[in-house]
Amino acid sequence: MRLGGIVSNFELFRGDLHDTLNHLYDPDHQPSALVYQVTQCSPDDGAGPVQSVIVGRIAALRPAAPLPGDTTTQRIYDVLNYRYIQRLTQEETAYQMDVSVRHLRRVQQEAVHTLARHLWERQSSAEDSTQQAEGLERWQTQLREDLASLHGRTAGREADVRAAVEAVVALENNLAKQHGISLEISTMAPGLVAGVNPSLMRQMLVTAISYFLEQLTVGEITLHAAQSGESALIEVTGGPAVLSAPGKAQLLREIVTSQGGALEIAAAGDTVSLLISLPSPAGVDVLVVDDNEDLVHFYRRCTRGTRYRITHAPTAQDLIRIIHTNPPSILILDIMLPDTDGWELLTLLHEDIATRDIPVIVCSVMREQELALSLGATLYLPKPVQHHEFIQALDQVLPLVQGRPSRN
Repeated sequence: MRLGGIVSNFELFRGDLHDTLNHLYDPDHQPSALVYQVTQCSPDDGAGPVQSVIVGRIAALRPAAPLPGDTTTQRIYDVLNYRYIQRLTQEETAYQMDVSVRHLRRVQQEAVHTLARHLWERQSSAEDSTQQAEGLERWQTQLREDLASLHGRTAGREADVRAAVEAVVALENNLAKQHGISLEISTMAPGLVAGVNPSLMRQMLVTAISYFLEQLTVGEITLHAAQSGESALIEVTGGPAVLSAPGKAQLLREIVTSQGGALEIAAAGDTVSLLISLPSPAGVDVLVVDDNEDLVHFYRRCTRGTRYRITHAPTAQDLIRIIHTNPPSILILDIMLPDTDGWELLTLLHEDIATRDIPVIVCSVMREQELALSLGATLYLPKPVQHHEFIQALDQVLPLVQGRPSRN
């Protein structure tokens, strides 16, 4: 076939393949660049690998069981085998196949074309598979970067599991009905909290429900959640269903594992269950040493919906009493206190072996960051404080808390 006077690449390859077949066992023959490309062999390795690929593809054309000699499949294999594997002449091949030499030439052209097509399509399929694999790898890399970025910005956040489930069911209910699916909430453990970003918690549930909506035309999806040891266990069950939708399952697994969780997929009869296990966060006690009650209320509003629990010590004396009975995980220290000098208090906290490991965030109108850090403060936060700045400060020192042995 010619298009605008230009021979197609396949025609070029077919001609080059015919030439290579005629020199299949010639050690001095050098296949064309196109033959190397289609057979996925390197010119650096010589003609041997090309010959092996061609011989293997001819063998693959052999019918599984002997067929009558006049069938097309059998004729194509026989002519390739006799002419190029056994290296018979045209006359000898025609005799073996009980056909005229003229007829053999027509069958030989058809056989070379068929072999060329098999090799050509094999190359195209391999290229498509490579492109799909590369696309999947790029998608996974981008997803992991996005998840890591989000997790890094919201390290102290936690999700109310019941609230997340109810929100997603309300979101997905109409779509489920369009699929003829009943979307139901089963038992939900009260007060169940997962140590993940609430937005990601909802996306996990959306993805889990989509896993079933892609394959169900009738049936039911049920959501159940309970405490399991130190984990929050969310089970999404659907049926009648089969283990499928690998794309959704892979996406769900990426999201869950990025948050320190695990995903199990189980099947029993025609019911499939997605078991999402997420860490239940331990509360982080934050003791605020500040005589400004309004500011303490502000801190409590900032930490609502997170793992941080605000307690209050308006004076240094209150701090000493609390710190020896129930030591906090993090201290927020104002410098201008009514009963003592905050700088002196910071020095004592840093020098005392019982308190020196507690991260101290100095939060003051005094612009003395360098002094605060030199006296042992972990972080300096100038007043007035914005909501996001306060949470970011807590998140920044949280790894120090998590890496410290428990005091209980």
